[in-house]
Amino acid sequence: MTKAEFYQKREEILSKIAKAEDADKKALVRELELLNAQFNSETALLARENVKILGFGEQEKNFREFLKNRKAGSTFELKREVVGTKTNDIATINHTTVDVLDKDFDDKVIYTAAGCPVQKGAVGISDWGYAGGVEVKVANELASIGDAQKLDISKISAVQNRLTAKIIISNQAIENNSINLVALALSKIDKAYADAINFAATATVKYGANFYGGFAHANAQKTTYTDFTFAKAMEIVGLVADKNYEASYGVFVMGPADYYALKAKPKDAGSGLMVIDDYGRLGGFPVFVSNSINRSTFKGAANGHNIGFGLFNYLPCLQHGNLRLSIDAVSSDAADIDGVIITSNADWSMTDLYPDAFVVASKASV
Repeated sequence: MTKAEFYQKREEILSKIAKAEDADKKALVRELELLNAQFNSETALLARENVKILGFGEQEKNFREFLKNRKAGSTFELKREVVGTKTNDIATINHTTVDVLDKDFDDKVIYTAAGCPVQKGAVGISDWGYAGGVEVKVANELASIGDAQKLDISKISAVQNRLTAKIIISNQAIENNSINLVALALSKIDKAYADAINFAATATVKYGANFYGGFAHANAQKTTYTDFTFAKAMEIVGLVADKNYEASYGVFVMGPADYYALKAKPKDAGSGLMVIDDYGRLGGFPVFVSNSINRSTFKGAANGHNIGFGLFNYLPCLQHGNLRLSIDAVSSDAADIDGVIITSNADWSMTDLYPDAFVVASKASV
């Protein structure tokens, strides 16, 4: 039964109920209940069929056979499937391309909280142009204004960096038909890049020489605090707004320890409100919780209590071109682990357009 057929039949029954005598309504109501049950049952079956298509369709079967063949130099099209589609409904993509970044990351990234997407598949060199140096002067009547102001046209270019993610799938997992290898590979690659982006965008140290966020820039605004209060939070927002930026698009970044402490810290005396409200916002701004702002190395130990505020729409993050995949099932490294090594490479850029649109508040040592 299609959705259109269901709604049409339901309307017919409802119309009969409205006109029927009380003695006949009970049977019509029962008919309506049976119709709803039938439609819900068919919908559930369709959902299970879609799961089967997504997890254990032809792509899953082919991927498993590909891993078993262990042919050096061979390639495979590893790509997402949309619920309700079959493998042959998906447009063919080039071999060695992994089409896993065609949607938002499965794992939450700072850009999700900021409401600005990470752009994928960018082609060519990305430049962001801006103009400056134009001033308005006040002069007396008939007085010369002086030299015309020179229009300073400059640009900032994205610097591409190769980011590599490596995952291992054991031979036992390949032989285990209850494991969805396609979903496993996609999720692992997805999470690896999400973790790298989060660290680069929120750390106070540079992830790479040309791949880092506003908090790590030498020109980011710095401040300290001894007791982080609601007033201090608004002072940080004011530091950004004072640079003539629209601060309403900003996001706070802090570690989980500070986040939960501020959820229990009174905003003021008597109101019963906390610094971070029940919706996880601070002064109406989203709060992104990540210990990356307190780490000096990727995946390293978290030390300190840094709290940042930034305009991440001024920190564009782009994935350039295709995501390239290679599979190693024949080398000595693969033999030692009794598995298959999957390596993905992609070119990324993270460009800090306006460093002073970011503020880092560090807790002062007492």
